[in-house]
Amino acid sequence: MRRFSLFFFTLLLPVFAYAITDPKKDGIPLPDPLNVNSLPELFDKIFRFAAIQVGPFIVIIFVLVGGYQMIFSGGEAEKFSKGKNTIVYTVIGYALLLMSYGIVDIIKSALTVK
Repeated sequence: MRRFSLFFFTLLLPVFAYAITDPKKDGIPLPDPLNVNSLPELFDKIFRFAAIQVGPFIVIIFVLVGGYQMIFSGGEAEKFSKGKNTIVYTVIGYALLLMSYGIVDIIKSALTVK
């Protein structure tokens, strides 16, 4: 067991040594992949990613699910209306997501001091 812990410590020694160094003093560049300077800017990037890039895929999936429910309702009005409601609520939800994106931009521009 002692031999294993010594071996493990020997493997982790460079990691500990690297963690102690100061990147600004030693000249090790640490790039910022998000290019974010503040917390509100980070939230804005996350929201933009959700609204613009992830949202449409979720809408497509739920519209397909609603269409599937409508097609395979077997003539039952309840199942058909469930599929129709799935599509309608998906479109309404995505519209609200996009409108909230615009409302956030309007409020942000109103509160920004130039």
